[in-house]
Amino acid sequence: KIKAKPVRIIAVFVALAVIVGAVWYAAAAVLNLRHIPIFMYHSINDEPIGSEEQLSVRVDDFESQLRYLRERGYESVFVKDMPKYDYEQRLVAVTFDDGYEDVYTNAFPLLKKYEIKATLFMPTSLIGEEGYLDEDQLREMQNSGYVDVESHTVSHEDLSRLSTDEIENEFRESKRTLEEILDKTVSVIAYPGGYVEEIAGKYFDKAVLAKSQDDFSLFVDEMAMERLGVYRDTTTAQIDIVCRRKMQTYGDYIGNNR
Repeated sequence: KIKAKPVRIIAVFVALAVIVGAVWYAAAAVLNLRHIPIFMYHSINDEPIGSEEQLSVRVDDFESQLRYLRERGYESVFVKDMPKYDYEQRLVAVTFDDGYEDVYTNAFPLLKKYEIKATLFMPTSLIGEEGYLDEDQLREMQNSGYVDVESHTVSHEDLSRLSTDEIENEFRESKRTLEEILDKTVSVIAYPGGYVEEIAGKYFDKAVLAKSQDDFSLFVDEMAMERLGVYRDTTTAQIDIVCRRKMQTYGDYIGNNR
């Protein structure tokens, strides 16, 4: 019995280590530990779309940003496929809001050229309207394997101004319409204006919103994932800083909590 004590002590320490490890991993899963930058684009066009010039990224600038991600070894993922946590891969998510037609004419060819995946958030009331994507373009991009089309509500209205019933209708009908057009499950939504609505979880598995590039939080609600806006004056050097800072912040956290 006396000789067995060291064995028991070792067994206890091993058990404790397993428990601590399990708790750490579970906490990471619950809190959605992420080091993955999610970039938010709108229009890819040399000529600004509408009155908001900053929303239109020049074609050459966009290509430079994609080339940077490819040359630095980043692997792109759809938002719907983002893992809860990851330790080794250099992952990045590219997204587009609003469904401007130039995403098809200007961005789509470059996504295929550099083999970068992107998630497109489409307001269903704008499908087929002048300057916006139509059903055939959405299907072609979805079927290419490089673009995943998800919800941006029906009307793109500020959700904070709508009633609960109106918000639920925006979620339900946008999901239904896109699923009918694309013959796929729509599981992600981008909140217009960044307003977070709890009822979204009834219809979607994940949700994203816009957020300042200065925020590098690691723990993110899966129904309120923050994105980093890319605008007309955003440079590739700034993209590099965002990626490096996100990875470094994550690496420091992992190193201090192993």
